[in-house]
Amino acid sequence: MTAPRFSLWHKIVLPAVVLAICLSGGLLLVALVALQSASEEMERQGNRLLEEQTERFLGSLIGGVVDGADASLNLTREALTMRARGESIRDPSRVPELLDSMVQASDLVIAAHYQRADGEVVPWLSSPNDDDDLAVHLKAVARSQTIAPSQVIWPAPRESHSARVGGLVVDPMIAVHGDDGTGYLSATVSMGKLARNLNRRLPLPASYFFIMNGERQLVAATPHSRLELASAEAFRERGVIDLSTSASPSLDRALRRMADGQALMERVTIRGEDKYIVYEPMASADWHVGLVVPVSIAQQVSGELVEVLDRGAEHALRTMAVWAAVLLAGVILLTTLVARRIAAPVQHVSEVAEDIAHGNVGRRVVVRGSDEIARLGHSFNTMADQLQGFIGSLEERVRQRTAEARDARARVQRILESSPVGIAFIDATGVIQESNAEFLRLVDPAGVGHAPHSFRWHDLLRDDFNRVTDEAERTFAKGEAYDTVVTIHRADGTAFKASLRGALAHAGDPHGGFIVVLQDVSEQKRLEERLSWQASYDQLTGVLNRWRFQEVLEEGVASAQRDDRVFSVALVDVDHFKGINDRYGHTVGDQVLQEVAAQLQGALRETDSIARWGGEEFALLLAEADEALARQCAQRLCEHIALLRFGGGLRLTISAGVAVYRAEDGPDELIQRADEALYTAKRTGRNRVVSAE
Repeated sequence: MTAPRFSLWHKIVLPAVVLAICLSGGLLLVALVALQSASEEMERQGNRLLEEQTERFLGSLIGGVVDGADASLNLTREALTMRARGESIRDPSRVPELLDSMVQASDLVIAAHYQRADGEVVPWLSSPNDDDDLAVHLKAVARSQTIAPSQVIWPAPRESHSARVGGLVVDPMIAVHGDDGTGYLSATVSMGKLARNLNRRLPLPASYFFIMNGERQLVAATPHSRLELASAEAFRERGVIDLSTSASPSLDRALRRMADGQALMERVTIRGEDKYIVYEPMASADWHVGLVVPVSIAQQVSGELVEVLDRGAEHALRTMAVWAAVLLAGVILLTTLVARRIAAPVQHVSEVAEDIAHGNVGRRVVVRGSDEIARLGHSFNTMADQLQGFIGSLEERVRQRTAEARDARARVQRILESSPVGIAFIDATGVIQESNAEFLRLVDPAGVGHAPHSFRWHDLLRDDFNRVTDEAERTFAKGEAYDTVVTIHRADGTAFKASLRGALAHAGDPHGGFIVVLQDVSEQKRLEERLSWQASYDQLTGVLNRWRFQEVLEEGVASAQRDDRVFSVALVDVDHFKGINDRYGHTVGDQVLQEVAAQLQGALRETDSIARWGGEEFALLLAEADEALARQCAQRLCEHIALLRFGGGLRLTISAGVAVYRAEDGPDELIQRADEALYTAKRTGRNRVVSAE
C-alpha cells in the first residue's frame, strides 16, 4: 500500500538534489509544485485504499459464511451418498429408520423421502399437505434428468406446504440402483433455516446475506431482504423470486456482472440507499452467496484509518518541503530517516488492519513514541476497542432481548390460557393459527379438531361470514376494533350465540391477520329474549300487555295522521267476572280469562292487535276499520263468546265499547272515548256493543 507513496517521495528528492547544484533558488518552487501533486495523489491513493480495505474486509466476511454454508450442505450430500450406498435402503423394513437418521444428520433437513423403483414415495416427518406435491415433484425431476451413480443433484427450489416448516425448500436427491430398478433417495432442505443461520451472527447492522442460483432466482433470504431485493409485487407472491425480472435496474446490472465473474464487489443503490454487494460462489451447489452492506457501515472501519493516514502523510510532505528549502545538503539523509521512521509503523498498522478485517478483532497496534504515527496507532487502537466493544455489547443485547422476548411470550401465553374468554389469531387466509384453551373449548367441546389450525373462520361463521367480513373491513379501515354478535357452528354440529370482538394483529396491515375474542352469550340472549317477551306480553293470557298496546296504539295514531288512514279501538269486558272468582275461585277465573283471550285473538285478523288492558278487560286495535266495520266486528265477538262454554261449562257474555279514530284524537283521548262507550254498555244491560260519540 505504501510503495507508490515512497516512489513519489524519491521523485521529489532526486530532482531536488540535481537542481540544488545548479539552481538552489528554484528548489522552493519545485517543492511547492510537488506538494500540490502529492496532495492530489494522496487523495486518489486514499480513495483507492478505502475501496481496497472495504473489499478485503467484506470479502473475508463472506468467505467464512460461504465455507459454513458449504459445510452444512455437504453434510446433506454426504448423508445421501452414504445411505444410498448402504444395504439398509434395500430392506423395506429399515427404510423408516434410515430416513430418520438422515433427518437427524443436519438441522437444515426437515424431511426425507424414498421413491421406490415402482414410483411409490415413502415419506418421513413430512406433512400430509406436502406429500402429494412432493411425489409429483420427485417424479418430474427423475424423468427430466439423468442421474449418474453416486451423483447428488440439487433441483430447483419449490414452495413447501408442510405444516412443520413452510416456505422454500430444495430436495437434493441421489439414484439408488437395485435389482428391481432405480429408486431415488431425497432430503428436504429448508432454505428459510439456511437463511436464518447465515444471518444469525452477522455483526454489521442493516446488513444481510442471501443465496441466488445460476438463473438469478432468490433461493434463500430473510423476509426483510426479500422485500428489499425484489419488487413489492414479487414479494407478495409466494414461491421463488426471480431477481432477473423483479430487481431494480441498478441491482440487476450488478448481479449480472458478478454472476459472470466480472466483479467481486459492486456499489449499487437499493431503495434510495447506497450499498455494497459482495458475491461469492458456493462449492456444494450451483449457487452464489451475496452480502449486502450499507456503504456507511462498511466504510466505518476503514474510512477513519485512511483519513488519519492521509493527514499524517500530508504533514510529512510539508515538513519535507520546508526542510528541503532550508537545508539542501541534508535532504537525502532526511529522506532516508523519514522513510525508515514512517514505513515500518505504517506497514504494521496495515497488517493489524488486515487481521481485524479477517475477524481477529482483538489485535492491536504496538505504539512507540509520540509522533503522528504514534497518534495514528492510538487512534486506530481506540477505534478497534470501540468496534470490539460494540460487537460485544451488540451480542449481549441480542441475548438479553431474546431472553426478554421469551419471558414475555411465556407471560402472555399464561395470561391467554387463564382467560375466561376464547382468544385466537387468524391469518389472512382464514386459518386459525393459534388460540387459547377456552377458544378450543367453545368451538370444539368434544375434541374433534384437536388443533387450532384444524378450523377455518368461514366454517365457524357460515351464514354470518360475509356480513362480518364486510363490516370488519370497514371498521378496521377506520383504525377501530370490531364488535358484533354471531352464531358459531361447532365441530360437533351444534351452534351457539357468541359476542365477537376483533382487531388487526398488526396496526394498519390488513394482510397480517387479526385477533378475535369470543364469548358464549347463549344464556344471556335467551334471558334477553325472555325479558323482552315478558316486557311486551301478559303472563297469564299470552296477549300483549297494556304497556306494549300503548306503543302499538301510538304507532297507529302516527300512521293515521301521516297517511290519512282510519282505524278503531274497542274495549271488551267480561260480564259478572267478579262473581266467577268469588264462586269458583281464582284458578277457574284465570282459566276463563285465558280461554276468552284465546277466542278473541283467534277471531281477529292478522292486522289487528289484542291486549289485556287490566283485570277482565281487553283492548282491541282494529286496523282499517270504520265505525260500521268496528261495531260489526265487536258484535260478532259478543255473539261468538255467548255461544261457548268456559272454565268447565260456564256461560259468559262480554260488553264492548267502540271508538273510531278522529283527527283531533290522541292515544289517551281515543282510549277514554272507548272506555266511556264500554261504561254505557255495562250500565244499559251488558252483553252489547256501544259506539262512542
